[in-house]
Amino acid sequence: ITGTSAGSLVGSLYAYGYTPEQLQRISYQMDELNLADFTFSRNGVIKGARLQQFVDARVKNTPLQKLKTKFTAVATDLDSGQSIGFNNGDTGVAVRASCSIPNVFMPVQMNNHRYVDGGLSAPVPVSYAKKEGANFIIAVDISAKPEQGRSGYLSNFDQTINILSVKLLAEQLKQADIVIHPDISTLSSFSFDKKQEAIDIGYKAAMAQMPIIKQKIAQWQKLHN
Repeated sequence: ITGTSAGSLVGSLYAYGYTPEQLQRISYQMDELNLADFTFSRNGVIKGARLQQFVDARVKNTPLQKLKTKFTAVATDLDSGQSIGFNNGDTGVAVRASCSIPNVFMPVQMNNHRYVDGGLSAPVPVSYAKKEGANFIIAVDISAKPEQGRSGYLSNFDQTINILSVKLLAEQLKQADIVIHPDISTLSSFSFDKKQEAIDIGYKAAMAQMPIIKQKIAQWQKLHN
């Protein structure tokens, strides 16, 4: 399992061993009040420590390398602009780094490097799944196409990341065997009040692809058995 930004959060919990039903219940516990620790800094308005604590509490402080399923959280090195995959060490810290939207969350400082949201360098980290040995890859693309007429502080950040990631996204997705594209046109990165809608949209998109997923897996198994 590999994940960037929100994908690193869901991926880490799934890799720990939570079922989809349990993940759905956990999602209801997430809101701005228990995840956002506001601060006054020119580097960001949210520290991110609460998000880190939220994840570590739910994985019972299990480090990345000891999760039940091999997992990589992908972030961006703010100084070099390169993506980096974390598969060893504190799970909460890695997820926090992967989710740290620039100028919203403060960068995560580790080993004299500053890390921010992985969406800037690897929006759907298919290459990291390949690097870890995956031989059949199902990618989930929850990026949104750049839209005209969007306004507002948070919407502008969503828009900026979408624009920057268009080319990178295409390069990653062409390496996947299956790509699921949920229609998230009614959602944003900060739609905490639309959890059930987001879950339903994702479920619908996955089920629409299920016949081709089963077909391709069967073809792959036939070739490799």
